[in-house]
Amino acid sequence: AGKQRWQYVRPDEDTNIRSITRTGDMLLLNSGPRGVEALEAATGKPLWPVPLARTGGGCRGFNTDGSSIAIKHFKNNQASEITLVFADVKTGKISWQRPMGKDRLWHDPLILGDIVFALEDFNHEMHALSTKDGTLLYKIHFDSIFPRQPITDGKRIYVHERDMKARTIKLHA
Repeated sequence: AGKQRWQYVRPDEDTNIRSITRTGDMLLLNSGPRGVEALEAATGKPLWPVPLARTGGGCRGFNTDGSSIAIKHFKNNQASEITLVFADVKTGKISWQRPMGKDRLWHDPLILGDIVFALEDFNHEMHALSTKDGTLLYKIHFDSIFPRQPITDGKRIYVHERDMKARTIKLHA
């Protein structure tokens, strides 16, 4: 009890680990410029990295549903060029990438069923994208910015707007 079981030492020390998420028997690490890395939870053995372009930016947030991972990737540190990257969580292999525009503030993506949701603050929009190929399915416009990440209960998305209203969007009735 209380004994260290394993330790993972990064192969390079140029970035910090920004967040850790557990899914199944894996730990997913947000490693900033190195992208997202997966470790075996029981042993700490590295499984894969998602190979994001190292152009001074990197992963600024991600979400997983246990089978896929959606990554918000910045092309540079000023966050002026954002790409949504969608990959297989078991292999780290990228399925598709979609440029999301320049000079916009995007929240971390959220996967719900066969849709990836991305909230964009400047235009107060929620974009719904196909998990299959990144095609834009629809957009929903809101009245104000989103001060917090949206959450899901597996059936609905809850979006918090700045004026402190809570909106519930039913996706499939």
